[in-house]
Amino acid sequence: MAGARTRHESEPLPRLLLIGAGRTEIGSAADGPPSEKDLSGAALPLLVDRLLERFEGGLFPSGDRQYEIAGTARFDQIFLMGERGAADGPRRGDERKIGFAMLQADLRGCHGLVILIDRESLNQPDRASRLKDGRCSYRQKAGDAKAMPCAIGACCRCVETWLLADREALRHVFGPDADDPFTGDPEERPSADKLKSLIAGWAQEAGIEDYQAREDLARHARPEELRRRCRTSYPPFADDVVAEIGPVIRQRPRLSTE
Repeated sequence: MAGARTRHESEPLPRLLLIGAGRTEIGSAADGPPSEKDLSGAALPLLVDRLLERFEGGLFPSGDRQYEIAGTARFDQIFLMGERGAADGPRRGDERKIGFAMLQADLRGCHGLVILIDRESLNQPDRASRLKDGRCSYRQKAGDAKAMPCAIGACCRCVETWLLADREALRHVFGPDADDPFTGDPEERPSADKLKSLIAGWAQEAGIEDYQAREDLARHARPEELRRRCRTSYPPFADDVVAEIGPVIRQRPRLSTE
C-alpha cells in the first residue's frame, strides 16, 4: 500500500532482557531465548507494549513488536555482585542484584532491560527505589550516566493487581458480569493469592486457559486507568519504561516509507 511504513528485514531490532518476580511476569522460562511456550501467560512484555506503542502512533503497524525479547529471568535467581558482607540486608541485596542484571544484559548484547518485581504492601519499603539506587551506582562505576537503559517497577501488591485494576479490561476478558475485585484501594487488598484464584476461577467460567486470561488482561489494560487506580506503583514504572526504553525504540531506524 502506498505510503505504508514497513520494516527492512535487514535492520536489527533492539534487544531487551525481561526480568520478573515469577511466571505471571515472564512466563515459564527461567532464562534463555524465548519461545511461544516460554512466554505463555507472561504479562510483562504486554504491559511494556502498551507503554511503547505511542512511539509508532499505534501498536506496531507491522503487527510485530518494535523490539526483540532476548531472554527472561527471575529476579530471585540473579546472583549478587561482589562479596556479601555482614552488613548486607534486603536493600543492599536488591541494589547489587540490579548491578549484576545490567552487566549481564550488556554482556548478552542487549540494548536495555525491564525489571518488574513485587512490593507486598504499602507498609513495606519501596523496592523499586532500592533498585533505582543500584542502577545509579552501576552507572557511576561505569562512568556513564546512561549506561544500559533499565526500566524498573515494583507492583503493589502484585502484578495481578495491575491486571485486574482496569474494569473495562476485566469485563472484556471475562464478560459483563465480572465484578471489580477491589472494594477500596487496589494496592491495599486483596492478597496476591486471592487475585490469582479469582483469575483462575473466572478463566474457567469463561472457558479459556488461565495463561490466556493473564495475557488478555495485560493486553487490554489501559495505562491511564492503571495510573489512576494503582497510584503509588504503576506511574513510576510507566514513566521509567518511557524514559529508559522509549529512546531505545525511537533512535533505532527500523521503519521506512515505501
